[in-house]
Amino acid sequence: MEEDIYVPVLHYEGRFDRSNDGVLSYLDGNVKRFRPMDIDLLLLSDLEGFVKEVGFGKWEKLLWHDLADPKLDTGLHEIKDDADLNETTYNQASKSTSNSSNCTYRSHS
Repeated sequence: MEEDIYVPVLHYEGRFDRSNDGVLSYLDGNVKRFRPMDIDLLLLSDLEGFVKEVGFGKWEKLLWHDLADPKLDTGLHEIKDDADLNETTYNQASKSTSNSSNCTYRSHS
């Protein structure tokens, strides 16, 4: 079985901003890269551990950026449970032409 190795990247303490031309961006946050992982084995508990590692007990909203879709407007997917995570990572792995990093965002609504 072929492994899909990705590097999870957590963006946190930033904010979403929409430019005058309508492009959504994530600004002014911190970034933490984690160890490479097999995306097929990634669990919500892993993401919870990443969030705790940067000093947060819980997140307000966790979003996964599918890098196969570079636009945040359409490439962000909310992760509420393992089923959401599995669907999102499966979709990314099946569309991706490379094993580029995935991003998770802790949002502050």
